[in-house]
Amino acid sequence: MAGVGLADVQYSANGTSTYGVDMRPNFKGYSPDCYVGKVASKLGLDRDHAIDLGLPALTAPDLVDMIRDGKMPQMNMESGCYYVYPEFQDYIRKADVISIQIGSNDAFVPCVAGLWNATNHKSDALASIILSGNLRSSGSAVSTILKGIKDMELTKEEKNASWKLITSDMAKICDRIYPQTTSALISVVQEIRKLNPDVQILLMGYTDPVPFIPCWHNYFRKLNKFEKQLAETYDLTYVAIPKAKTDLDVHPTIQGHEYIANKIVNAIDVKAE
Repeated sequence: MAGVGLADVQYSANGTSTYGVDMRPNFKGYSPDCYVGKVASKLGLDRDHAIDLGLPALTAPDLVDMIRDGKMPQMNMESGCYYVYPEFQDYIRKADVISIQIGSNDAFVPCVAGLWNATNHKSDALASIILSGNLRSSGSAVSTILKGIKDMELTKEEKNASWKLITSDMAKICDRIYPQTTSALISVVQEIRKLNPDVQILLMGYTDPVPFIPCWHNYFRKLNKFEKQLAETYDLTYVAIPKAKTDLDVHPTIQGHEYIANKIVNAIDVKAE
């Protein structure tokens, strides 16, 4: 998650990453309010021993590439995301514990891209704010969303296309993406094991930030069930986080990060510390 949405998430301009920003400064310069910072504080770890490798808009297949090659082979055209961080592999090789939370973007990004198409690109500004995690920093999240919708000035056809996306196409996207995400999750675990056979892997469960949308609720329900099975198969530690509070940008609040941190600390094997 990289602390996306928190006020003091660290990044620098330019670089080979999402929206022209470089997230490398956040690997060790992350917000103390993100769950990596809170875990480090609870365990007495310095920032050379608690690394935040979360990358905005990253999907599970993208993560496979990052672990295996230290880079993405090309830009993810739907998210605008492209990362090149060779040090990824070194961090993984040296880790005693790795937590994995990936998969939400896999369906979320295509849905945002679908809205972009339905509105004939009029949703571009709003989508960029949401995907980059800057929704909270732009003032009132609700006001920003409402203003973004109003500023689109959609035609009747665009409104109909957007409504179709919400009422039917989102469900098709979730159904299409699910097998891709689960396959990639298996590859993520396998690639980590190749680099570090003895590391304890915490497979973080999924919250349901939009429970009022049935297809999303079903998507996260199925992913949680799959992760439990994956944990049993590969001797991982599944960590459920059903009560993690999220904001309108679907990223955790500070309270949500605290909750996740406590779950992680409780799940770490004593021998792995």
